[in-house]
Amino acid sequence: MKINILEIMKHRYPFLLIDKVIDFEYLKSAKVIKNVSYNEPWVQGHYPNHPIMPGVLLIEAMGQASAFITIDFSKEETKPKYGYLIKVDNVKFVRPVYPGDQIVISSKLIEMVDNYICIQSVCRVDDKVVAKCKLTYILKEENDEL
Repeated sequence: MKINILEIMKHRYPFLLIDKVIDFEYLKSAKVIKNVSYNEPWVQGHYPNHPIMPGVLLIEAMGQASAFITIDFSKEETKPKYGYLIKVDNVKFVRPVYPGDQIVISSKLIEMVDNYICIQSVCRVDDKVVAKCKLTYILKEENDEL
């Protein structure tokens, strides 16, 4: 199944950090690609003459990848849900990520209780781990209050 990311994700440029969905299984796992470009807005300032992708953007990309775990594509119509990040644990930045790199992000469901979801995510470049973390969200429908 080919996924139109712009139909699923609420994020838009410059904050949409997913380029392609490779694989997903509802309430189990997702695998996506992020192509890191020299044209991204952070490149000029982080760091000049030696750009590396900011860690906080790696965490955000892992969070966006995790969204595909929570979508049941077998249903014709689903109410839009928002995942509000409430906790980040065990973050490790192992290697820098540079413009020109392609990040493969793998996310797996660890636990889901009511509308709280816990995900383990790993970023790899050339099959080497560059970052990983555990993310916890609260899932809400479009008009729900936090």
